[in-house]
Amino acid sequence: MLRWDLEGCERYFSRWNALAKSCRYASRFHRQQEITTYAKHFDSFETYVNLSKFLCTNYRQALTILKMEPALKDWMRQEHVESFDEFHQWLLEEKEYLVGLKHTAKTKVETLEMEYVQKLVNLSTSE
Repeated sequence: MLRWDLEGCERYFSRWNALAKSCRYASRFHRQQEITTYAKHFDSFETYVNLSKFLCTNYRQALTILKMEPALKDWMRQEHVESFDEFHQWLLEEKEYLVGLKHTAKTKVETLEMEYVQKLVNLSTSE
């Protein structure tokens, strides 16, 4: 499946660059004809096929997710989870926790650096 992230764009333009090499010395008419033919070919045999695959795959995923919903609701009832909004709240809390860990790690590094500098000062004083 052709993905339209930066890598997908790079592959797309790379193919067009290869086309440029093949029609560089052609007349203006033949160059435009080759570009038009290539664009129609790309649309017919790559874009629409990949779009169809994308839609079918996502549709199957959606059906699978919907099939799992009753089991999720049973689990939520057993665990006393009131609504789906609690999941979003848990994600926010986890993000805050991880950001806090990030700041704590930075503080520990700074503390180690200060201890190292203090030990160097103590060493030079004792000498």
